[in-house]
Amino acid sequence: MNKADLVAHVAKAAGMTQVEAEKAISAVVATIQETLVKGEQVTLLGFGSFSVTDRAAKTGRNPRTGEAIQVAACRVPHFRAGQTLKDAVSLKSATVPTAIVAADTVDAAKPKQDAKKKK
Repeated sequence: MNKADLVAHVAKAAGMTQVEAEKAISAVVATIQETLVKGEQVTLLGFGSFSVTDRAAKTGRNPRTGEAIQVAACRVPHFRAGQTLKDAVSLKSATVPTAIVAADTVDAAKPKQDAKKKK
């Protein structure tokens, strides 16, 4: 699923326009990014946590020449899935958020168009 697909899905599930859904998704992503840049953590209960971890400098190898190279230390974003998300993905729980069920119901109720008939 890409961003356009996500926007369409959120718009259907929330009963809003795609423009409104795109603004909402962009605002959430921007807020998470801004918070991570500050070095803070973002926790979405049941979904997961976004944080920043520090990677230490290390010595690596050039695969072509075998020469040792120094890899600089850096900060990288990290995501840790929450238990509800883990259970949903591993199918341990039959609990699916209502918005997902509602959107899937809307999709199932619509007649499928044949790819050849689309213009």
